[in-house]
Amino acid sequence: MQKLKYIAVTLPLIAILLLVTPAKAVAVSIDVTPTKILPGGTVSIEISADTAGAPTSFSVVDPFGGIDPYSGPAILFPDTVTVTYPTDFTGGSTTDMGVYTITLVILGVGYVAGFLVSFFVIPESPIGTLLGIIAPAAAVTSIFAAKRLKIPKKP
Repeated sequence: MQKLKYIAVTLPLIAILLLVTPAKAVAVSIDVTPTKILPGGTVSIEISADTAGAPTSFSVVDPFGGIDPYSGPAILFPDTVTVTYPTDFTGGSTTDMGVYTITLVILGVGYVAGFLVSFFVIPESPIGTLLGIIAPAAAVTSIFAAKRLKIPKKP
């Protein structure tokens, strides 16, 4: 009876071990430099993969959903490749502000990275920022006060 319990436990474990095949892990990295740029700037995208082959899909999606496919020289892995956005992409442009998403598909697996196009405004003094916040609140308060203290019309 003890042998049957031992066999009943070990046979399924052996079957699972035989059915699970080792798969080679694919190491892919996408490095974007710089990650924040001004409108009209360029970005360097470095891609490296340790598997042989070419990417199935490689594109940049702009903030409004437009897709700019890669149109530069062919990419073959394993290698490290550096491309420039918007130069190496069809229809590429960084004039729109927002987050741009880089999508890369290798062997049916998608990889994503991104960069930001933004115009940074730094206030000259905190007093200007403070007044910019207080002024609308004061305007709304004065409108409500004027309505409450309505002056009667003369006949």
